[in-house]
Amino acid sequence: MFDEPMLAWEYGPVIKSVHDKYRGQRSIVDSIDDQARADYKMIQRDPEIRDIVNTIYDHYSPRSATDLMRQTHQEEPWRQTTINGIITQDIVKNYFKDIFVKET
Repeated sequence: MFDEPMLAWEYGPVIKSVHDKYRGQRSIVDSIDDQARADYKMIQRDPEIRDIVNTIYDHYSPRSATDLMRQTHQEEPWRQTTINGIITQDIVKNYFKDIFVKET
């Protein structure tokens, strides 16, 4: 769903453009721009993407940033990637497919 690589930064996985856009903000509610709204509408129109995003949100949203960092550091995509390296789509897909993607 991203056009750029996911990076293994010190505190967890990062999409650099998302990090740069929201850096230093405690809440993004007031920072939602037209592109973010268009992205949201695209996600809502695609049932497969919508289901994956909603499942991930439901699963991870109650957790704190510190809890998420600790968790990512225990998961295979993180453990298989050097710091500042690219976490490949194949590693992510293979790790999470059994957790978040329903077989059709």
